[in-house]
Amino acid sequence: MLKIIGQKKKKPKKDKMAITLNLSIDVPSVAELNDFVYGLGYKDTIDGSPNPQTKGQFAKQMIIAYIRSIIKFKRVTDAEVAVRSTQTTAVDALIIT
Repeated sequence: MLKIIGQKKKKPKKDKMAITLNLSIDVPSVAELNDFVYGLGYKDTIDGSPNPQTKGQFAKQMIIAYIRSIIKFKRVTDAEVAVRSTQTTAVDALIIT
């Protein structure tokens, strides 16, 4: 089950708004959680010591990183489209005499 609760929160910067998503994800079994975190590189031990980060914390970190990567990809793609559009307009406006 995935619950998404949107909540607007003001940031101190200008008039920009931030959105806080409170996610609740029910994982049906420990085996499925293990498959997820081990598939993403989680290690039970680091240099012979127990990993201070729990599997749940690691899963949360990976989900946040994934969401951020999608946002970054979208912004880069939008910027590329804008640049190409500007270049095309400049070339179309070019008059050679």
